[in-house]
Amino acid sequence: MTGWQANQPDELDQAVQLVAEAVRAADADQPLPDQLPKHVIPLFEGYGKTLKEDESFEQKPEGGQVAASYTRKSRERLLQFCATGYSDRVDFTGEVRAVDLAGKFEIKVDDSTRVPAKFSPEQENLVTEALREHASRRLRVQGTAEFYPDGKIKSITNATSLEIRPVGEVPFDPNARPIWEVIEEIGAAVPPEEWDKVPTDAAQNLDHYLYGHPKKSS
Repeated sequence: MTGWQANQPDELDQAVQLVAEAVRAADADQPLPDQLPKHVIPLFEGYGKTLKEDESFEQKPEGGQVAASYTRKSRERLLQFCATGYSDRVDFTGEVRAVDLAGKFEIKVDDSTRVPAKFSPEQENLVTEALREHASRRLRVQGTAEFYPDGKIKSITNATSLEIRPVGEVPFDPNARPIWEVIEEIGAAVPPEEWDKVPTDAAQNLDHYLYGHPKKSS
């Protein structure tokens, strides 16, 4: 059996690296990385909102050679990418609520929003079955969609794959907020002086800080 290798990059490392690449691209007026999910861009609205002209955040991912400097310019350019909406890949499951045999259908997503979509002649049977059995069936849609600036789906422009699933079966949702986004958002909201209070030996003396146990010697 191969042992676990601590130095192997994980999803969090890759996400941090991707954000750094996006920041560098925005600061240099270059296209954003193709791998960057467009639905995360609106999150930059609150990140660095109070930055002044001469202020910046520096981000250097583990193993990275060049630091990314997040400035007001970076933030403004990132937000410009989705100011009027954008297109991105989707993979979600919803309830089919209406079908137009001219090649259109309407699917309700988890927040009760009804999203218009198109289907091909080859997909007609799947869509009509999902409508007929909508009480017990859901339709998984993979493809491309247009989004509003706030990240909500406007319409499915290309359904490359449709799959019927029973109610209650929850597939992997790539549009769910990754943990690294939540961590970054929380970290950005914490004042620097509070970070300074975090003990440097917390990993070694966790029981001391949580329960008052004696500190371990180094």
